[in-house]
Amino acid sequence: MNTTRLMQNTTTTQWLKIPEATHWVWRWLCALSLMTLSMSSLALSITAKVDRDSIAMSETLTLTVTVDEQVAFSAPSFEELSQNFDILRQHKSNRYQSMNGQVTSVTEWVLTLGPKREGQLIIPSFEYEGEYSDAIPIKVSKQSSPNQAQQDIFLEASADKKDAFVQEQIIFTQKLYSAVNLSSFDPEALQISGARVELLSEFDYQTRIGNRPYVVVESRYAIYPQQSGTLTIPALRWNIGVSGGRRNVFDPFSNNSGRIHRLRSDAIEISIKASPADASPWLPASRLELSQSWSSDPEKMRVGEPITRHIEILAQGLTAAQLPNVEMGSDATLQGKIKTYLEQPQTEDQKNNNGIIGKRRISTAIIPSQTGPLTLPAIEIRWWNTLQNQWQTAKLPEMTVQVLPGVTGQPQVPVQTERPAGLSGTQAIEAQENQTESRRQNEEIEQSAAASSALVWILYSVLVTLLSLALVVFCWRLWREKNALKAQLNHVEASSRPNSPATTSLNDILVQGDDLARYQALQKYVGEQRATHPHFATVYDSSELAKLIQILESNLYGNDRQTSQAIANRELEDAIVQFQQSLQQVKADHSDLPPLYPH
Repeated sequence: MNTTRLMQNTTTTQWLKIPEATHWVWRWLCALSLMTLSMSSLALSITAKVDRDSIAMSETLTLTVTVDEQVAFSAPSFEELSQNFDILRQHKSNRYQSMNGQVTSVTEWVLTLGPKREGQLIIPSFEYEGEYSDAIPIKVSKQSSPNQAQQDIFLEASADKKDAFVQEQIIFTQKLYSAVNLSSFDPEALQISGARVELLSEFDYQTRIGNRPYVVVESRYAIYPQQSGTLTIPALRWNIGVSGGRRNVFDPFSNNSGRIHRLRSDAIEISIKASPADASPWLPASRLELSQSWSSDPEKMRVGEPITRHIEILAQGLTAAQLPNVEMGSDATLQGKIKTYLEQPQTEDQKNNNGIIGKRRISTAIIPSQTGPLTLPAIEIRWWNTLQNQWQTAKLPEMTVQVLPGVTGQPQVPVQTERPAGLSGTQAIEAQENQTESRRQNEEIEQSAAASSALVWILYSVLVTLLSLALVVFCWRLWREKNALKAQLNHVEASSRPNSPATTSLNDILVQGDDLARYQALQKYVGEQRATHPHFATVYDSSELAKLIQILESNLYGNDRQTSQAIANRELEDAIVQFQQSLQQVKADHSDLPPLYPH
């Protein structure tokens, strides 16, 4: 029993000695447990707060979202926030803080918000790595309208008409007045359904309201309604930044643009009337003019020579796309008298504070086809005067010129256009510039016509030269072929003749005693005459000699020799003499004509 107790004591002593050997392991385990408890007590959190929870429609508020750790790339999602608010400004910052030996690190997102509507709006809860912030209710009241003289910033919007026709120009003006320093301003873009909108100008100037100076930022638009009914120019929202003073030199990246004001202009409604049923084309304008110029003097118009007529349409309150084309070629009275070639019209829109001035320049090349008087009919454009509310007609009067016969190489004289009367200031300068441009274009046309004429003459000369050379070569080849043919004929005749130069005489024929000998002598005589006289066949076929030779052939070779006819020498001699005289006469007649192919 004592032995057993001793063994137990020994075992207990050995077990108690084990922790002393591994004491450092237990210390690390305890430290790790304490760190885990500390980390769990400092869990990640996200918070959201605003500078105020009650604002007006024209005001903004500042939302600050904070995460208590350093965030490099990720961020909470602010998509749901845009359902009730416009995010006007947003920036991110990291901040470190040390207090009583404890260091904290946070990341902040600061957003400037503007309400989208009145009423009770909610800033939603934001999520970051499984943690959520609290939602915040915001009360938005109606925009106040104090006296303008008491406001630092206010808006004005106006239109120059309360009612208009379809496609008639409406001038819309909006102005921003500010008595404080502005760091930025961002107006909402003007968009109108069923209307065309053109920005005319943006400028600023200074004015005084009461005893207070203001800077005015003004924007002007031209609006062209495309359908009848009520046209609503919507209320436009402006985001305006007010300067907040000097920048912090110790924090050059700090946001120093001050507060942002949100203003909204008043909506404007305009009654739009339909265009008249008989208006084609429909041209509502405050001014419309027609003018013309020529590339050369129309009084010196010639057959076959082109001359260009420039017709310009100018309209105050219409764009160039709304202006019609003018075509002379379709006029029935000019058919067969002229040919016309219409060039691509040149269009231009000039914008100023009073609207748009549309210009369309129509150039037509005219080529007269006959001499004599040529009457160009009057050109008329019917348009609606929006200032006087009545129809008017712009007109170029009828014009009669005397077309002269065409003269090759006749130089064209450029026309000298005069500046229209009644213009001054900017209009006079514009008219002078247009006149200078017209002269320059006329000079370019004349130079181009001269160059074209010179090129035509060069090509004509080359063509004539080539044709002349071809004709010379053709005549030379005919002459060679004629000489070759003549030599060949002479060779054939020489080869067919007997070596003896003697020919059959009249006595050689008449001395023959019988018909056969007489016939053979006649055949020899006829062969010699055929080879000698080129017109032998013309004389022989109708001669008495041919008849006598035919009688001899019938006597010698005919079937019925009982009916043969005797031919007396006297008769045969007269026939041969008459045949020879006829040959000589034909030869003399043809010798009087000039040779077809002279040597």
